[in-house]
Amino acid sequence: SPNITIPKSRIARGFNLLKTHDIITAMYTRIPPETKYFTGYNNELSNFNHIINDCSVIDVYGEHGIGKSEFCYKVCNQYIEKNKLKPLFLNLNEFTNYDDFFKTLSLSLPKPKQKIVNELGLEETIHEIVYYWESKKYLILIDGIDYVELSAIESLIEACNRYFKKSKLIITSISKPSFKSQNLHHIQFQHLNGI
Repeated sequence: SPNITIPKSRIARGFNLLKTHDIITAMYTRIPPETKYFTGYNNELSNFNHIINDCSVIDVYGEHGIGKSEFCYKVCNQYIEKNKLKPLFLNLNEFTNYDDFFKTLSLSLPKPKQKIVNELGLEETIHEIVYYWESKKYLILIDGIDYVELSAIESLIEACNRYFKKSKLIITSISKPSFKSQNLHHIQFQHLNGI
């Protein structure tokens, strides 16, 4: 089972959590709200809204602690509300291997489908997950992809680019990942003042 755990402070915020084998994973059924100290960034928010309308997959990268997550919380929550998408949030805070990453993502599927994908190969599992997300109109925010094997994220991006018409995938990273996929928009944050 996945080796990702949630800090107690996140549980106390009342998020709906997806569980497996009584182990709480870092997958939430809502995206955290931005803090009350998050203000400004009107130009950045406007630019992001134009980009998200044109792209299915976006990578927001920059140094640790400069406000990427807070920015993504705000833009994702606004986009979800405006476009009536369902949210999924995966917070990665320790290294996760390829198999565990997709086992965790499969928790977003209904229970009967989870049993079916456990019988499938990894490639079929990825496609089942992404196809399900698209059929239900999800916005998925994965915070901290630096902790996942690069090939796992590449496989996810390829599947999202293949299936997504309405759904969106937003990922955050410390450094710009060197993905093979050309259908990925990178946004670099130098420094966000005011958070």
